[in-house]
Amino acid sequence: IPDVAAGAGVVKVSGTNPQSFAGKDGSPVTLYPAQQISLTPGVDPSLQTPTSVDISGLVHQASPDIIKAIIQNKAQIDRENQELIEQQKKQLEQGQSKPSGSSASNGSNDPFLVSQLEDLQKIQQNLNALVGNVAKEASSQGKIEKSKLDPLIEQVNRGIDDPNGKIDLGNVRPFDPTVGLDPQQEAKRKEQEKVQQELQKKIQEQIQQQQQQIQEVLQQQQMQDILLQQQMQQQLQAMIDNILKTIAELQQANQKAAEQRATQAVIQYQQQLSTEEMKRFEEEVRRRNQERIQMGGQQPAAPTQPTAPTQPNLPGGSMTPPVKPPVDPPVDPKPEPSDIKAIFDPGIPEQVPENTPHQFSLGFHGSESEKDMK
Repeated sequence: IPDVAAGAGVVKVSGTNPQSFAGKDGSPVTLYPAQQISLTPGVDPSLQTPTSVDISGLVHQASPDIIKAIIQNKAQIDRENQELIEQQKKQLEQGQSKPSGSSASNGSNDPFLVSQLEDLQKIQQNLNALVGNVAKEASSQGKIEKSKLDPLIEQVNRGIDDPNGKIDLGNVRPFDPTVGLDPQQEAKRKEQEKVQQELQKKIQEQIQQQQQQIQEVLQQQQMQDILLQQQMQQQLQAMIDNILKTIAELQQANQKAAEQRATQAVIQYQQQLSTEEMKRFEEEVRRRNQERIQMGGQQPAAPTQPTAPTQPNLPGGSMTPPVKPPVDPPVDPKPEPSDIKAIFDPGIPEQVPENTPHQFSLGFHGSESEKDMK
C-alpha cells in the first residue's frame, strides 16, 4: 500500500481513478503539512481520508537518502510551514476557519481544522518538531549511523537562526498526531478503520482455518501413504519368507535325496563284497569311527550287515561309496586272463652294426581288441 506524506506546504493527491479517494466528484485529496494518506484501491473511500503522519512508519519505509534529504531541508520546510501558519493567521483574523486553497465550500472532508489562534499555535509547534522527530526515529531504527547523523544535524543547525528550530536529539518535542484533525471526522475514521481491521482479522482467520484444513488433509494423506508403504513392506517380507522357506525345503529334500542315493550306493557296493571283504570293510569303518571319536567325541554305532536294500543301519551314519574299497590293501576283483600276441616286423634286420643306434617297434595284440598297441 503506497503512502503519500506532506512535510511542508499543501499537496494535492489524485490518481488514475480519482473517485477511489476521499474527495467527491473526482476532487483530489488535499494534504497539509504532517499529514499522509494511504492509497488503497478498492477500499471504502471514507477510509482513505488524510491522517496525521506516522513518523515511525515513514522512517521505516523511506530510504536513508530520503531521510537525509528531509533533515537537510529542515530550514526550507520550516519556512514553508511558517508561511502557511501566517496565511492561516490572516484568515482567522478575517473570520475564516480553513486555509487558502481549502475546498470546504464544495463539501470536502479536509481534516485540517483551525478555528482559533490556540489551535494554530499547536499546529506550529507540531510542525516545528516534525523534522526533529524524523531524525530521532532514524537514529532509533538505525537508518543512519550516528557517526553520519551527528555531523549532518550540526550542519543543518548552522543554517537555522531560531534556537527553537534547531535539532537536538536529546531534547525533541513529542509529535502530537491529533493536532489539526477534525475530532468528529477522526473518530469516524477510527471507527471505520476498526471495522476494516475486524474484517481483515476475520479474513485472516478464515485463511488460517483453510490452511489448517489443508494441513490436516495432507497429514491424513501422509498417514495413508505410510500405512500403504508398511503393508507393501509386510507383503514383500512375507514373499521373501516364503521364498526362503521354499529354498530351505528344497535344500533339505536335496540333502535327503543325496543321503538316500549315497546309502543305496553303499548297499550296492556291500552286496558285491565277499564275506572276507565285508569283514575288512567293517573293520575299516570302525577304525575311522574311532578316529572320529578321538577328534570330535562322537559315539559311533556298531556296524551291522544290511538285510535289505532299503534304509540300512549304517555304522556312523551315511557314507558315500569310495571309488576304491576303503580297506588296506584294497580289495580289487581278480582280473580275467587274456591272450597277448607279440608281432615282429619282418623288416627288422637280423644284424645291426655295433655302436650304431637303431630304432624298432614292438607291438602287442590283445584278444579283446583288434588294435595293435605299440
